[in-house]
Amino acid sequence: MSSPQQRLSSIAGQLAGSSATTNRQKLLAKNADDVVITLAVRTPLTKAKKGGLKNTNLDSLLVSLLTTVREKSKLDPNLVEDVCVGNCLCPGQAYVARSAVLAAGYPVTAAASVANRFCSSGLLAIQNIANQIIAGSIDVGIAVGAESMSTNADGGAPEMSPEVSEHPIASQNKQPMGQTSENVAGQFSITRQMMDEFAARSYQKAEHAQKSGWFNDEIVPVKTQIKDPKTGEVKNIIVDRDDGIRYGTTAESLGKIRAAFPQWKPSQTTGGNASQITDGAAAVLLMKRSRAQELGQPIVGKFCGATVTGLEPRIMGIGPSYAIPKILSKFGLTTNEIDIFEINEAFASMGAYCVQKLELDEAKVNPRGGAIAFGHPLGATGARQVVTALSELRRQNKRVAVTSMCVGTKLDQKLNSYTPLEPTDKTKDFLRDFFKILPPDGKKIWRETFQAQGGKTPTEITPSPRSGVEDSIENLNSLNIEPISRSSQSQLRHHCLERDGNKCLATGQYSHSHPHPQNAITTHLEAAHIIPFALGSFQANDGEAVDRHAKTWVNLRRYFPVLRSMSFTSDQINTEKNILMLESPLHTEFGQFRLIFEATGVAHQYRIKTFPDTATGPIRNLPKNRLVKFRIHKGSWELPDPKLLGIHACIGNFLHLSGQAEIIDKVLKDFEDCGGLAPSGSTNIEDLLAASGLSLLSSNVNETPDSRKSTDKQRPTEKKGHLRAKILDTENKPWGY
Repeated sequence: MSSPQQRLSSIAGQLAGSSATTNRQKLLAKNADDVVITLAVRTPLTKAKKGGLKNTNLDSLLVSLLTTVREKSKLDPNLVEDVCVGNCLCPGQAYVARSAVLAAGYPVTAAASVANRFCSSGLLAIQNIANQIIAGSIDVGIAVGAESMSTNADGGAPEMSPEVSEHPIASQNKQPMGQTSENVAGQFSITRQMMDEFAARSYQKAEHAQKSGWFNDEIVPVKTQIKDPKTGEVKNIIVDRDDGIRYGTTAESLGKIRAAFPQWKPSQTTGGNASQITDGAAAVLLMKRSRAQELGQPIVGKFCGATVTGLEPRIMGIGPSYAIPKILSKFGLTTNEIDIFEINEAFASMGAYCVQKLELDEAKVNPRGGAIAFGHPLGATGARQVVTALSELRRQNKRVAVTSMCVGTKLDQKLNSYTPLEPTDKTKDFLRDFFKILPPDGKKIWRETFQAQGGKTPTEITPSPRSGVEDSIENLNSLNIEPISRSSQSQLRHHCLERDGNKCLATGQYSHSHPHPQNAITTHLEAAHIIPFALGSFQANDGEAVDRHAKTWVNLRRYFPVLRSMSFTSDQINTEKNILMLESPLHTEFGQFRLIFEATGVAHQYRIKTFPDTATGPIRNLPKNRLVKFRIHKGSWELPDPKLLGIHACIGNFLHLSGQAEIIDKVLKDFEDCGGLAPSGSTNIEDLLAASGLSLLSSNVNETPDSRKSTDKQRPTEKKGHLRAKILDTENKPWGY
């Protein structure tokens, strides 16, 4: 027979019908078949490439966390039937997951699987284990979310078939995540101020939570090793706290950071209002309530249900604004009945929109901060949100939490991180020799560029993830500037021909077939731009090949500061000072930096230098002494700027000298997506260049060959002598005309 209290509750429920209060009570009711969580823990979240977990592979991270789950739960490992690992980036994920389970002390009877739904992989892992328990497939399982973004970088989306790439909706999956953030901000009128205020709240909440010790009961320490990049020394360390939280962050300080994606409007996403690239993992132990009671396991939470929904990929960030109402309607609840919302902060644009759209109480949203403040290890974040939400519910003595996140199709890794690389001795030797062969003006240009920076030190340049100059040409397809009109091009070519006496500047010849100027003598000459259009702003119309070519130039401009300090618009590229008239084959070699003009110390006199990969045909037409002197033959047009030719020569030498092109290319590619953002929010150019070895060009390098420490790897003396001879041999008379 029921008690009076139970009868009163029953009558109240009948009178209330299907009210939200009744639905909440149903949700909170305890049943033997409930899927419950008996343990929820996570590792610290540390900065990718820089933090305490940067040298910890995914399998090591999993072994550490799964071992902790086994030891902390005091559960017989033989009872664990399945482990599902949410992960996005690691190759051979299934091998890694299964191996880590066995290495962590679980028996061979424990199975393992991998779940990958991009950013929500950790949530999917929990759902998979819970669904298996509900279906009766297993009794006990562990759901894990883990990501080592230091050791497994995102390679982006693969090439897509025409059926996909030409589909109006499916093709949106190729859009980078930064672009989708800008799409959300632009389409839904999310201002930069709103984004910076949202991000600042995340930092401030996380700072308060960390200082108050709120993270202590959710974080378990990780014993690992870290390698000193300078000495190579391996040290044993214990990582026990998140390292991405920037204390003292305000909306005002975030407002000073430049846009990370100026090529996409409204260009409001920055390194300060987007999620951090991070390493970390989280784990949740699940079983039925009856089983937990039988085993004496503490119950810390109940899995109530999950749902998923889709929307246009171009605005994927607003996914929570669809998914949250869907899950609430499933249980007949309203947002007011939820105590805590954990919404992943992929970008402040989507976070601010979701809070606004759903009319959420901001105090309930991410009360300990989110991914903007302490990072977004892709596959781990979903599980991490559950761990954090359960801990916060206990602290507040609340009952119901909802976790949600947007799911991207291509994850952007360019913000708030850079990859420290230690240059090899071979690279250092090459860079020293390269610096030595620069003409005095060249050395001055390199040094001034580093030392000027608007009067600021190299380590405190305008706060931004990247300079904005190189970002402005990141996506050449987004610009629509005609390089030069056909009529202007013809007039410019005519001026240059008159200036150069209708001759090729390299060969000094009118034509192979005409000994004297005639109407047809200049047809074989082309206008070779010293600063190619790929370094300026122009419309790339030649498809994928041009895009790949453009990326190379983006990197060159990024890591050749002299290029960054100059503005190369189409008008500035199309000036007589920027153009040489060269024979058609030589134009090709010049444009690909296989033929350069090196200063000799005599005004407007240059030595032509070629490299082993230069085409042999055009070389035969060069003067034997390789010396040429530029003169104005007619008119008042200026001669090519020696500084611009010096830049061109620098790039040519840099890419070819000493067979280092492959090494330099690797350095540039390794740094292609890094932002160089220092913990203080400044752009740490000095560290970035030091890591790539380019800082040697900005320092006062001792140019005396014998001053260098001798090593077994030192190049032969005749090679260095050859390099010096190219600069000092100016006695031969130049080719005059």
